Amino acid sequence: MKQNSMLMAGNLGHDVEVRYTPSGKAVADISIALDQGFGDNKSTVWTKLTVWEETAERLTDAQKGDNIIAINVEYRTETYKNKDDVEVTKHYFHAGKFSRVAIIQKSVAVREQDPAEDLASEHDGDGCPF
Repeated sequence: MKQNSMLMAGNLGHDVEVRYTPSGKAVADISIALDQGFGDNKSTVWTKLTVWEETAERLTDAQKGDNIIAINVEYRTETYKNKDDVEVTKHYFHAGKFSRVAIIQKSVAVREQDPAEDLASEHDGDGCPF
């Protein structure tokens, strides 16, 4: 497993439109809304991903508002010189040919709860969660 690999899960920002490179590789640009925090401290961060090949094609059934996407991605950087000859580093997330992806129906009940409440409800009242 790569050390820069992570799982992202969130609401799909727009319908997935797959296009093809001249060499025939499928590619799609998607955005995922990632929620962070709880209650009054909850906020949303929009993250853009470029998804390639079979992974992109598997997402064609996902539609905005209907599904939560869970996808395994890699964090990558790319350095290049812009038109003013200034070196720029681009940071991005990449989902390649063999990335794992799941489309989760929103109709499944999702309950928001503070993880500390889960721990408190799992023990037998002695203050010890195990």
